[in-house]
Amino acid sequence: MTDIPVYHRSARQDWPTARWLFAGLDAEHRFDLDAAASPHNALCPRYLTEKDDALTVPWDARAAFCNPPYTRTNGGLDAWLANARVEAARDVTVVLLVPARTDDGWWVRHVLHADEVRFISGRLRFGNATEPAPFPSAVIVFRPPTRYAGPKGTTYTLRSLTRPVFSYLERTVLDPSLAVPGSNTPSNSDTDHSTCP
Repeated sequence: MTDIPVYHRSARQDWPTARWLFAGLDAEHRFDLDAAASPHNALCPRYLTEKDDALTVPWDARAAFCNPPYTRTNGGLDAWLANARVEAARDVTVVLLVPARTDDGWWVRHVLHADEVRFISGRLRFGNATEPAPFPSAVIVFRPPTRYAGPKGTTYTLRSLTRPVFSYLERTVLDPSLAVPGSNTPSNSDTDHSTCP
């Protein structure tokens, strides 16, 4: 394995997304594609696998969810975020779950061009992991440009001057019996706040 810090390494790259997080995002965006999945962790009936190579084929979707591999091989997250921007330009709303690594080059090159950045409170638990991820996470949203038909075949494209919009996604407890004292998180949650300041 490459000599990189332990918090950037994992023996596997197919960690399933926290179900509560996907359910909320799906209710908002109504995904018709999971762009980085395998048969055992796909969240949409239509999905692209490693064999399909989502970085080289058009996604042909209205709204795509993507929890890409966090590896640094094959262009890593830089390639996934670059491709998300291309797909958004093709009229696909792209929602990605990525590590909140604001000091990495891919973050500056791509995330600052997103329409939304949602930082997630605490650390996520992926799949059936017993411990939370050793890094914070963020949801990145790239939306298709808004276009208007103009006279004589011209097109006007609306460009936002105030993007990205930054927000903070915090999970709250509806059943007080599940609460951890001093926290807004259920004790059986897939988000761990113990690593937060």
